[in-house]
Amino acid sequence: MEDKDSKHIMPVHLILGASDYPKIKTETAPRVGALGEPIGEKTKLDWTIMSPGKDVDLTPMFFTQTS
Repeated sequence: MEDKDSKHIMPVHLILGASDYPKIKTETAPRVGALGEPIGEKTKLDWTIMSPGKDVDLTPMFFTQTS
């Protein structure tokens, strides 16, 4: 993401913890772009942008079972 805002006064950015996010979440569906792009979601504080994260590579995993 690029933030090239030329305003004299910049907007406030917040970083919320995982326990805070459910408190500000709304019923609006998130806006998901192409694979690997950030995800936007409407909250009580306005729109939030989340990292898409990394997918788990399941190829080296093995299934184990105890008897």
